[in-house]
This record gives sequence, structure tokens and C-alpha cells, in this order.
Amino acid sequence: MLFKYDKNRNEIVELEETTFSTEKLTEPQNIETWIRKNPSILSEGDEEDITIIGEQKTSLTMKRLDLLGVDKIGNIVIAELKRDLAEKMVEFQAITYASYFMHTTFDEACKIYAEYLEKNKTELDISETSNFLEKAEDNLKSRCASINIPEDFNKNQRIILVAGEFSKDLLSAVTWLILKGIKIECVKLELYNRNGELFVYPKKILPTPDISENIVKIKIAEEEIDRKRRTYQKWEGDIEDHYKRLDLPLGDYLRTLVKELNIEPTTLSGSGFHLINGKKKIMVSTWQKSKIEFRFAKTKKEDLEKLLEVLNIHSLRVKDKADIEQYGLENPTPSLDYKEDYGSFEDIKKICKKWLEM
Repeated sequence: MLFKYDKNRNEIVELEETTFSTEKLTEPQNIETWIRKNPSILSEGDEEDITIIGEQKTSLTMKRLDLLGVDKIGNIVIAELKRDLAEKMVEFQAITYASYFMHTTFDEACKIYAEYLEKNKTELDISETSNFLEKAEDNLKSRCASINIPEDFNKNQRIILVAGEFSKDLLSAVTWLILKGIKIECVKLELYNRNGELFVYPKKILPTPDISENIVKIKIAEEEIDRKRRTYQKWEGDIEDHYKRLDLPLGDYLRTLVKELNIEPTTLSGSGFHLINGKKKIMVSTWQKSKIEFRFAKTKKEDLEKLLEVLNIHSLRVKDKADIEQYGLENPTPSLDYKEDYGSFEDIKKICKKWLEM
């Protein structure tokens, strides 16, 4: 139920709820255009959150997704629109689209965005002599200023389903996906009529605050179980087992680092080992085969960032907490990740050597 305030008569007037089909409104001509021009519809009024970079993009199966966007932390956003009722399997369709953009790079996104800007240059008031690719790059860099580009761009994908109504089956499926960590939302567009004047109210149906709270609780519980499993499981391996368990060439890189540091690894466990020099300690985690995590004991994130700056290291980003730690710790351990083709291992060597000699 929605009301309009009549200032002259100092009273509120109830608006009559209607549907898009009743008002003869369509997805491509109306709903899609509204969202294209006002992407804040998708994000509860935060107009800076999502930038639309493409419309009616053809997927690998030659099907067309409705809108493609990028949010302010660099996630690719898939917006799937349904005029009236969104039935079950719409979420699967959107997930399929999201999978096609899973490996989209910053440069590729800019090319898509440049095509979009050129196509809509009149509407966006852009000169046809503009360098559309350059404008696309500048816009996305500005909107995603809080992340490192291109390294942290498109680390995840986000799905937004928009409809006049959602079936119970779809809402049940989306709830399950959310609890499993998939970034998917449902936004209901409520439409109201008052003497021929239409009012649109975007209402986020999922995730609800209680579901968001449950996600955090589940994450904490899973991490606690994992931590206990690693803590209490007796491990009888040696340092070579850590090198061999990592994907190539990570094991060779780590072996070389330990050799150059000339420090005997201690506290070997199923998750990693420690490198200690006096009061300085680096905890190395190898339990994720595709990356090595370096945790720097008894320091703060800003101190580690300052050291990276002093060493002129720009390929690495300090994390607030280590993956192995649970959420909510009063003093989380700042850490650095290294993956192949992500950052420079020479920089890892440099920061580890400097840290341990301090």
C-alpha cells in the first residue's frame, strides 16, 4: 500500500496498485530504459553503486541478457528483467549469464562499455567525436576507485533479478543460493496508478536483513569448524610436503624463499609453518593449493601498507584479516596473498626479507 501526499489539501491519498501488463508497459521499452537511465533503482537509491555498461548483450548461447553493469567494488552485475511474474528457472538463466562473464577483464569490460556509450551517445550527451574507449576506461576507474585496477576487478559476479512479482519457487531457490554465498538479489517493482499518473516503488525482497545475518553466522561457524579441524588433526609431514602440495610453480617459489631467508621453518602443521627471526614472525599458510598466504604477526594493516610503500611495492594488497582467522576478531592478523599471475613473487621476497630483519 502506497500513499501520495496532497499538499494543498493536507491529506494523503491511497494509490491504486496496478501491473505493467495492465498499463501496457514492456521490459525493453520501459523497464530496461528506466533502469538504464536510473541504475539506483537496483541498489536502494545508491546512484553511485552500479554503472550500466551494456544492454541486450549476446551470450555464448546466442541468448541476450537484459543489462550488464559494474558496481563500485568492481563486480560484474547481471540484471535480468521480467515485466510481471518471475517464475522458477529465471535465477538459473541469470547464473548462466553470470558464468559467461566470470573471466571478463577490465579491458574487456571497457570495450563493452565503449560500445554502449557510442550506441547511446545522444541520450548520454556525448560528442560523436569522443574517444569512447578512453571515456569508458576513465569512468570505470573513477567508479571503482576503491579497488586496485585491473588486479581486483571482477573478483566476483553479482546477479539482480527485477520483476513485478516473484514465484515462491524462485524465492526459495534464491534464498538457498544466498545462504550458499552466491551474490544474488530480488528487486520487486511495485507499480501504482493515480488518475493516470504512474508511480514506481523498487523494493528489495531478497536478501532480507535476517538472511544477511544468517550468512555471517554460517561463515563464522564454517571457519570455526575448519580451524578446529586443522588445530586438532595430527600432522606428520615435513617442509617438502608443503612445497609439493602447492600448484606449480608456487611450491618452487616458496622453497626458494625459505632457502634465501636461511631460516629453518618451525611449527609445521597441516595448514603451514612459521618463519621466525628473533621477535619477528611470518606465518605461512599452504592449505589452499592455488595460493600462499603470508601472515605478519603482531602488526597492523596500516603498518604493513606503509612498509610496502617504503619498498615501492605496488603489486600486493594487504588484507584486513587472514583467511584462516574467523570474523569478528579484535586484532586480526594482516596478510598478503600470492597467486600465480597475481602480483610479483619477487615483491613477496622483498617484503618478507625486510620484515624479518626489522
